[in-house]
This record gives sequence, structure tokens and C-alpha cells, in this order.
Amino acid sequence: MMSFTESQKKVLEKLERQVQDLTELLSQKKDELEKKEKMLRELEEALNMERKAKEEALKRGEELVKQLSEKIKEIEEKNGAIRRLEEKINSLDARLKETSQLDEKRVEELRRRSEELKKFESIIAEKNMEIERLEEELEVAKKREEKLKGILKRDPRFRVFLILQESGKRSVNELSKSLGLTIVQLKTIISELKSMGLVELDGENVFAASM
Repeated sequence: MMSFTESQKKVLEKLERQVQDLTELLSQKKDELEKKEKMLRELEEALNMERKAKEEALKRGEELVKQLSEKIKEIEEKNGAIRRLEEKINSLDARLKETSQLDEKRVEELRRRSEELKKFESIIAEKNMEIERLEEELEVAKKREEKLKGILKRDPRFRVFLILQESGKRSVNELSKSLGLTIVQLKTIISELKSMGLVELDGENVFAASM
């Protein structure tokens, strides 16, 4: 077995302590390296997460910008529709005012015509009453005329006039035979009626004069 001197032992002990120190230092460095590697991985993960978050935020931002643009376009379209609706409302309001003014004029015209109609109705009622009165008087006159005809039929002159009025133009001979009068009697009657403007002569024919 190899033996060492005291000085060699001291050197060996020193070397062993140095190796042990280096081993401990190496172990510490290894631990520190592992910690740093872990921190680096965590940092990379954090950076990746942050990058993903930024990408997602950017994507959401782009989507929001797109949605906002669509909303702005929709709002502009609605504003245009609202403006058109307001214009239509203003137009209808103006027409309504015109119509209201026309309606007022029409109401006034109808009121005036209604008053005139009432006046006309009153006048018509009075006229109807007058017509009824005249019809009654006419009926009475007709009855009197019938009675008078019954009386006058006995008068040869009236009989001659009545026949001529009802049958038109007749010859003297026809009248003489119809009435049973002589020619002389008939001519005397015709002469009287002619002087009264009731008959006219056309040669041997006689007819009732136009009244």
C-alpha cells in the first residue's frame, strides 16, 4: 500500500476539498441553470400567451371595426330612411294644412248652401201650398164648367161651337144634318159665332177659331 507524506496528504485533502467545493458549486450552478431554464420556459410561455392574446385582441379589433363599419352603414341607411320619412311627413303635413283650409272653405260653402236650400224649401213649400189651392180652385172650376156645359148644351150656338171644337173642320151641310137645323138657322148661328171670334169660315167649311 502506497503511503503519503504529510505534505502530500495535505495537498490531497486540499484537492478533495476543492473538488467537493467545485462539485457543490457545479450542483448550485446546475440548480441555477435549471431555474433559469424554467424561468425562460415560463417567460416563453408568457410571451406566447401574450402574443396569442395580442393576435386575438387584434382579430377581435378587426372584427369590431368591421361590425362598427356595418353598423355605421346601417345607421346611415336608417338616417336616410328617417330623412325621407321626415320629408314625407312634412309634405303630408303641408297637404293636411291645405286640406284643412279647403275643408273650412267647403264647410262655409255647405253652410251657405244649406241656408239657401232652407230658403228654397220654404219657397217651395209656399208654392206647393199655392199649387194645392189652385188645384182645388181648378177642380171647382171644372165642376162648374161641367155644370155650365150641361146648361149650354141646350143652346144651339154652344152645340155648334162644341162640335167644331171637338171634331175640327166640318161642312155646313154636315153640321146641319148633325144638329137637325136648317141651313138658314145654322148660317145665322155661324155668323154670330164668327162675330164673337169663336169660329172661322173656309168656303162652305167652318172650324173653331184658335184661342
